[in-house]
Amino acid sequence: MKTPQTVLIPLKSSDRIQSLDIMRGIVLFGILLMNINGMGLARAYEDPTVSGGSTDLDLATWITTNMFFEGTMRALFSLLFGVGMFILLDRLEKKEQTLKQQTSILDDLFGHVGLIMLFCKLPVLNLLKMSLSAVGKMALTNYVMHSVFAMFIFTGAGFGLFGTFYRHELLYIVFSIWLFQLIVSPLWLKYYQFGPLEWIWRNLSYQKRHPFKK
Repeated sequence: MKTPQTVLIPLKSSDRIQSLDIMRGIVLFGILLMNINGMGLARAYEDPTVSGGSTDLDLATWITTNMFFEGTMRALFSLLFGVGMFILLDRLEKKEQTLKQQTSILDDLFGHVGLIMLFCKLPVLNLLKMSLSAVGKMALTNYVMHSVFAMFIFTGAGFGLFGTFYRHELLYIVFSIWLFQLIVSPLWLKYYQFGPLEWIWRNLSYQKRHPFKK
C-alpha cells in the first residue's frame, strides 16, 4: 500500500498573518538603521570616535541606535525569517497548531515585540500598516535592495561616498530608503503576486513555477 504523498501549496494572501508581515517590515527597517553605519563608515559600530563623528547629534545617534536597536533588531530579524521556515516545516509535518497559535507562542516567548504587536492591533495609522505589511511581504527583495542602494551610494560602482557622511547624516539616507520602500512595495504588490526575489525563492522551494502577475 502506497503512503499518500503530502503536497504543499503556498499560503494564499488571505491566509497570511498581517501582524507578522508588519513586524517583518519594521524589523527590516531597523536592520537598515544598524547596517548603514557599516555600509557608509569605517569601523563605526563599537567606537564612535573612529569615524562618523562623536559629538552632539552624532554621539546621540550612536547612543540611541546602540541602546534601543542594536542586538534586538538583529535577533528579531533572525527570528522572523526562522518563523517562515518553521511554518513551512510545520505544514509539512501536519501539526495541529494553527499559525495564529504559533504567533501567540512567539509573542509570549519574546515580550520585546509587544509594542509592535500593540501597534498592529490598534485601529490607527492603517495606511502605514498597509505599507509596512507590503514591505514585510517583500522582505527578501527589500533587504537585498538595501545593499544595492549602498553599493551605488558608497562604492566606486556609483557615487563613491564611503566615509564622507557624519553619523547623523546617514539617517537621512535611511529615512529616504524607508520612504521609497513604503511607497514602492504596496504599488508593486498591486500588480504582482510577490516581490521578484520572493517569486524566485517560491519557485525553487516548491519546485514549481507560480504566477507572477495578478
